[in-house]
Amino acid sequence: MPVVTMGWLWYVASLIAAIGFVQVGLQARADRYTYLPLVGVFIMIAWGVPKLARSRGIKVRVLVAPAVVALGALTVVAYTQVETWRDSEAVYRQCLLASGNNWFAHSGLGCLQEDRAAELVARGNPQEADRLNREAVEHFQQVLAVLPQFADAHNNLARGLGAIGRKDEAIAEYQETLRLDPNHAPAHSNLAGALLNQGKVDEAIAHYQRALEIDPEYVDAHYNIAIAYKVRGEPDNSIEHYRIVLGLHPNAFFAYWARNDIALILMHKGEVEEALRLLREAASINETARVDLVKDAARRNLALFGKE
Repeated sequence: MPVVTMGWLWYVASLIAAIGFVQVGLQARADRYTYLPLVGVFIMIAWGVPKLARSRGIKVRVLVAPAVVALGALTVVAYTQVETWRDSEAVYRQCLLASGNNWFAHSGLGCLQEDRAAELVARGNPQEADRLNREAVEHFQQVLAVLPQFADAHNNLARGLGAIGRKDEAIAEYQETLRLDPNHAPAHSNLAGALLNQGKVDEAIAHYQRALEIDPEYVDAHYNIAIAYKVRGEPDNSIEHYRIVLGLHPNAFFAYWARNDIALILMHKGEVEEALRLLREAASINETARVDLVKDAARRNLALFGKE
């Protein structure tokens, strides 16, 4: 039966390529590694079973009914499995059900919930955001129970703690992140934000500067150090970093708020036309990207200056 030889060779040859002698990424095994190898098995079944049946004197049409039943059963199982891939949250939760205290799934869920919480805050739903941030904190605590030296998890936990009002604990976690990884740019930037909220402007700027030394194109740090310079009464330095933000082609959030904030500084400096141009651009961004649903700051500022 040459079909068996062909199917088996297909299976073995493609399995060798996907078996992971050289591991790529964190996963040692993955469903997708079976897709190509199993084509060989299906070849053996699709052509081999009918040939085997004929050799035993069984008519092929007798196989139709059991084939339909098998296909129906596999369809039901596949439909159920696809639900576990509905979205990232479903995948992570299925992973926890299947493998218990899986640090990677906990980390993924925590990051997902923090991102969703930030979106809810922007849309004016702080109560639901608070719930998601508390859930994120629990997930990151589970990660650190398994991997206490994981700097990223300390940084993520700190963000969650800060979001639910546990500011001192958040600062301690940022400091632990930097103890484990002194070149962790996001931790420097996030710690700077926490210090800025406590009125420690000079310390905050020092950490923002360190973050930018590590990553000169770190949009978040440029944006936030611009805010810090504005608080310290250095509008020119503030504008410089806001313009760097815009030059880095940021996402809609930063593109909107950087324009709005530059415009306010320019307005106080008497550069009215440039300020109004930036406010109109910001308002246009908000119309499509809807990043400022609560305040609609650009439109309000245009109205405030009597130009809208």
